[in-house]
Formats: sequence, C-alpha cells, structure tokens
Amino acid sequence: MVDSAALQSDINAAAEWSVENRLPFNTAKCKVITFSRKRSPLLADYSLGNVGLERVQEIRDLGLVLDTKLDFHKYVTGICKQASKTLGFVMRASKQFHVGVAVVLYSAYVRSRLEYGAVIWDPYEAKYSLMVERVQRKFARWLYRKAYGYYPYLYPSLFVSGMVGLDTLRMRRKLLLLVHYLSIVHHRVDCPAVLERIRLVVPVRVPQDMNCVAVAPRRRPGLLQRVSARTISLLHLMLTQYEEADLYFI
Repeated sequence: MVDSAALQSDINAAAEWSVENRLPFNTAKCKVITFSRKRSPLLADYSLGNVGLERVQEIRDLGLVLDTKLDFHKYVTGICKQASKTLGFVMRASKQFHVGVAVVLYSAYVRSRLEYGAVIWDPYEAKYSLMVERVQRKFARWLYRKAYGYYPYLYPSLFVSGMVGLDTLRMRRKLLLLVHYLSIVHHRVDCPAVLERIRLVVPVRVPQDMNCVAVAPRRRPGLLQRVSARTISLLHLMLTQYEEADLYFI
C-alpha cells in the first residue's frame, strides 16, 4: 500500500505540472497495468486529475503488446499471422522478379516485422521460436524452387535456408542481442539497469614455466559469468543467452 500511495502522489504531481504548463494529459489514453508473477497481485486504483484510470490486461507501447505476465505469447502469434499474410503478397508479386529482388522485398516487408523489438520479446520457448521460424522456412522453400527450378520436398529446412543464403531468425535474434549488450558495455546505449547485471570474468594471469615462457591455457575461459536465477524459465533464458554469447566471444 505504501508503494501505491507513493505512485499516486507522483501521478498527482505530474497532473499538477501539466496544468501549470498548459499541457493536459489525455486521460482516455492513460491506462493502468500491473506486471507481476504473483497469482494474486496487489491491484490498486489510480486517478489522474480526479479521473479514474482504466485497468487493462495488455497495452501497446511503441508497437509491442505488453501483457501482465510479460510472456509475449499473444504478440508473437499476432506478428506471425501478419507476416504470413504479407509473405503471401510478396511471393505473388515476386513471381516475375529476380531472386535478389524477392529477397529484398522479403527483408523489407516480412523479416523486418519479425525482428522488430526482438531484443525484448525473443522467445525462449521452442513452440513460439518455431512459430516465427516457419514463416521464413516457407519463403526459403519458395525461393529455392525459384532459384533451382524444383521444390525441395525432402530437404531439411536448415539446408534449404543455407542454399538460398538465409540465416535462421533465431540466430539473427541472438546476434541482435549480442550487439545490444556490446552497445551497453561500450556506453553507446545508456541502460544502467542492464549494465549492472552484466558481469565480466577477469582474465587470469598466463602461467609460465621455469624458463619464463608463457604456457597457453588448455581452454580459454568465458568472458561472462553465469548468474543464478530464481525461476526455471529465467534460468533457461539466461543459459541460452550465455551459451550463444560464449560461441561468439570465443
């Protein structure tokens, strides 16, 4: 209750500031949502300028749909449906185009939608990761047929994607995540909350033999420390990220 009262006090201060500066809030667009893993979270009522704020179970912010559990299941399902419809249009419109033109159209209208905000919603569950991957696999097989003249019925999807020069979307999401982390470490992105969670391993001194010659270690140690997690889902997500990071940092 103390936190709820403090938040309401901050809302009142923001409302007073908006009135004094003649920049009123649109209360119809102001919503309340609580993010929690608890089964029965504390749900308090808030008001803005004597107008009660509506409580919702999901909200859209910069194109991303955030729900109370932050699992992004509904968002991933939605973008896959939209991307599938757009992919059908791209394949129909690209029948007479060159293969390179079809790839450019796919990257601009389909893959860009499947990767927007992927650093935030990157699914750790195989079900939803496969759901996103199926959209590109469909395009990869269509592109293979366009390039080689026959449909690859019996070829595995990974082989087909490699033959047409398409990296898996899962791999691309991990690369985007690594680029984001490197940007935070090098202070190109200001995010102190994430920076304090990135724990680097201090390199050990290289051992030397009796002749003062450096002896190469048998295995190069990782650069990131593995931190503990309170939930199985978080542990699985962190282990997946650290395994991918080790592959690229080594």
